[in-house]
Amino acid sequence: MNFRGVAICLIAVSLSSCVPVVEVPVAPPLPELARGVEGTARITLRQGYVNPLDGMEVLVCTPAAERPIIEARNAAWLERAPPHNFGDGYENLDLVAIGLRAQDFEVTRGRTDDFGRYQIELEPGSYLLYAQYRSRYAAGYWLVPFEVSENGVTKLDLDNSNMKEIFNRRITF
Repeated sequence: MNFRGVAICLIAVSLSSCVPVVEVPVAPPLPELARGVEGTARITLRQGYVNPLDGMEVLVCTPAAERPIIEARNAAWLERAPPHNFGDGYENLDLVAIGLRAQDFEVTRGRTDDFGRYQIELEPGSYLLYAQYRSRYAAGYWLVPFEVSENGVTKLDLDNSNMKEIFNRRITF
């Protein structure tokens, strides 16, 4: 081989400049809560992806709300469900009717932040937490009883394990 007249140029390349850097946002600490309820809302989808539920409204209701909410759920289901598709929870679960009934017993409300976290200051007592989730893939709601003590903050995370009901959408191709 004859390499006469051929210039060889070597360039040093840093591998770090070739790899894109993905910055994962870090949640800032929440302010200290004197007493009330706080937690994180997230849902795990079928593929295992954990989705933080940011901007979700969370209602704190009196414990008396549970029975009327379930009655509203059942009545709306019976009205909406056609006989040939009675079991389709995604289509027949009327979150509007359930949510309106929950508002009748509302004590206060809050909203989750960009990381799915919420904090609600409350007086000591027994409460019921109501929240709902609806996407193009699933629909469901939480109805979780909890207590707030005189000097404490109740930790109450909302996830698949404590949902009252969740239904996946039937997708056909």
